[in-house]
Amino acid sequence: MKKMLITILITLCATIGLVHLYDNWYIDYNLRKYSVYYAHNMEHKNGTHPEMAMAIENIGVIYKPNKKNIRYRDDGGFAIYNNFANGEQVIIIHDIKEKKK
Repeated sequence: MKKMLITILITLCATIGLVHLYDNWYIDYNLRKYSVYYAHNMEHKNGTHPEMAMAIENIGVIYKPNKKNIRYRDDGGFAIYNNFANGEQVIIIHDIKEKKK
């Protein structure tokens, strides 16, 4: 009887622990993936663009459409380029080194 009770308690604790870990992982994933949506729909001052800040900060996680004239660079810093026939224009750029200063 004691063996069965110990087995049930261990199984219950392991299940609760796994559910807790999964919930924490899912919440973090959800906030990262949909951060641009949340930033767009929250109140902010006129002239500020929190959705662009969130897009750059979480560019590795968010959906990036496969357009032939848009190029994403995420090797250290992040940049989004718009390719034209006569060259390319930087749409937005964020350098990680700027945060360290």
